[in-house]
Amino acid sequence: MSNVHNPLERDEVDAIDDLDFEVDKSRAPERKRGLFFYVRGIWLFCKRMWPALYDLSTAETWVYASAIAFNLMLSFFPFIVLIGSVLVNVLGWQHGYQTIYRMMIALIPVDATILFRSLDVVTRGPTGRAGLLSFALLIFSSTGIFLPIELALNHAYGFTKPRGTIKRYVIYILLVIVVGGIVTGAVAVVSYLDSNLGLTAGGGKARLYLFNVLSTAIAVPFVFLLLFLIYWIVPHGKVEFRQIFFTTFATTFLSLGATFIYRLMLPLLNLKIAYQDLYKGMAVVLWVFILSFILILGANLTAYQVLPRAWTGSQPNKRRA
Repeated sequence: MSNVHNPLERDEVDAIDDLDFEVDKSRAPERKRGLFFYVRGIWLFCKRMWPALYDLSTAETWVYASAIAFNLMLSFFPFIVLIGSVLVNVLGWQHGYQTIYRMMIALIPVDATILFRSLDVVTRGPTGRAGLLSFALLIFSSTGIFLPIELALNHAYGFTKPRGTIKRYVIYILLVIVVGGIVTGAVAVVSYLDSNLGLTAGGGKARLYLFNVLSTAIAVPFVFLLLFLIYWIVPHGKVEFRQIFFTTFATTFLSLGATFIYRLMLPLLNLKIAYQDLYKGMAVVLWVFILSFILILGANLTAYQVLPRAWTGSQPNKRRA
């Protein structure tokens, strides 16, 4: 009788042994999660979170955040003029044009009515009504925000190879067009709901309050989509979908939460006493500066492996403290 075993039989035995091991493992009693388990979990999370927070105090991050805030302010005005000009001068959508300004006033933590009235004058003037060359200049002016964001995200993820100039601006221009489409989609949804509010709530303070609440709630998924595109496309390196999904989710709600807290804390900062007539502008600049840090923090959450790897997958550069 031959002592040579059939390989198929040996594989079957190994499979059965593995099955028995899984069964025994499933029958093992579950360990109770006491206070020590949760304290240890909090400690490990804080231990991983500390390098991501500490990075915000470095000189490089302050320079990147300042550049992002500065270029965001410069790019915001031509971008709003561009969107408003398309809505009112190309599409002839007067209600949508009014909606985008009302949404911006609702989202910004200070009263910016005078600022948007000035933008309205520019949009309805020669700049907004000009031809293709003017639109091209507005699009190009709106791309300025993406370069400091790219440098900041490359620094966070450890991507060192720079993107070529021509490729960079092609991507930036396409991003401006895509972002414009996303903003127009948000305006369409809010404008439709606002029309229904006019029929049900009428005018007055009740409608204004409902509009502010609804526009902020509807803006959340669109802000998520904008941030997701920034984290995914702007860095010059491969970042997988799953890596940035949860990062974008955290950054979105951190930004909205920071805006809400900043709105509540604004009277305590005494900016009106310090800056007199300029306090609204300074309040907006400080708010944008805070959001710039949150944007960089979102990249650090992935780069320093703060979030569980089961959520984010493989990290882009395995960066550790």
